[in-house]
Amino acid sequence: MLYSDKLTFVSQNLFTNANELHVDDLLTLKLIFSSDKQILKILQNGIDIDDLKNLTLDNLVNLKFRKDSSENILNNIKNLGELRDQAFSISEWCGDNNIEILSRSSSCYPRRFKDLSDPPVLIFCQGNLSLLNKKKSIAVVGSRKMSTEGSVIAKRVSEFFSSNDVNIVSGLALGIDTEAHNAALSAGGLTTAIVVDLKKINPPSNTNLAKKICKNDGLIMSENIPGTSSGEKYLFTMRNRLQSSLSKVVLVIEAGKDSGTRSTANAALKQSKKLYCADLLQFPNYQRDSFEGSLNKEYIESGKANIFSKETYQEILDLLNE
Repeated sequence: MLYSDKLTFVSQNLFTNANELHVDDLLTLKLIFSSDKQILKILQNGIDIDDLKNLTLDNLVNLKFRKDSSENILNNIKNLGELRDQAFSISEWCGDNNIEILSRSSSCYPRRFKDLSDPPVLIFCQGNLSLLNKKKSIAVVGSRKMSTEGSVIAKRVSEFFSSNDVNIVSGLALGIDTEAHNAALSAGGLTTAIVVDLKKINPPSNTNLAKKICKNDGLIMSENIPGTSSGEKYLFTMRNRLQSSLSKVVLVIEAGKDSGTRSTANAALKQSKKLYCADLLQFPNYQRDSFEGSLNKEYIESGKANIFSKETYQEILDLLNE
């Protein structure tokens, strides 16, 4: 295929070209482009990594890249040799630290991720890879600033489901996430933490929890190259879509209307996942004002989510077993 032809070629399978690329080449592409969406656009158009040096600003603009983004990409491409060396170093570091790098062609790559409109080109994993495709997986998510009642529900839910061979998926953040992971481990169950960066756990106070998860047959995973700064808010939003994607059911324990949990809940709805929100008013001492301003109340009253309590645990378990 001539290079000029490649700019108008659109693959019927987003990963047709990605399957043919070595992990180091895909790592190089992640260093060049600012998002996996951009990488997929390049692959869709049949452009090989060796063709990148022939790209012009007009080529990228014609492919619907923004001009400012295109200029950054072209600057990166000028350093293609250095970026290839950097990709090799990243791959070597991952190997030294027992981190598996999986592309779409890997048999371990999560089948549920393939249904995403923006599936990760690569994922970085440490621990039990079988959890990536465990049928019975449930996301337990919520606010970093939790109430006593929220903590109780997170523990009860995670203990119950992990005791029933369910993989507890969360994001290793403070608050509800931490309670969910710890409760699963305490029950001798399985848990998966989806994070922004495997190299520098955020928050640092959960570094030991991450190690404990791996030591107890759990899994830590990210779609970002180790060492990626976790300061950008959008990285957590992107992470949240993977939490819901990996899970069959999503449980919102407790969250305010402005909580990042909203992006997980919205992703669940977009992915046609079953969404449940905890009925915090089951606790007589729970502050009603807190519930009035909560994401839980909004989603329950709008009909976007079902209410869950101890009485619905079996119903949810039955869904996971289907």
